[in-house]
Amino acid sequence: MKPADENDGASRRMLARYSGMAIQMGIIIALFAFLGQWLDKKFSVQTPWFTLFGCLCGIAASFYLMFRGLGSKS
Repeated sequence: MKPADENDGASRRMLARYSGMAIQMGIIIALFAFLGQWLDKKFSVQTPWFTLFGCLCGIAASFYLMFRGLGSKS
């Protein structure tokens, strides 16, 4: 019964790893979006350019970290 237990442990590690990546992506995108909103309010911009730019930067940063994490085997 040992191989089944090892397989179950590997599955749990993968689940935890990918769940953590999803949470990390959401937090990064939200932080960049909030930073963009703060800049829009600070500079009294009518069109939310900073928010849009912040969201795009957050998406790019989260995808970079996701691909970097997927490339590692640990």
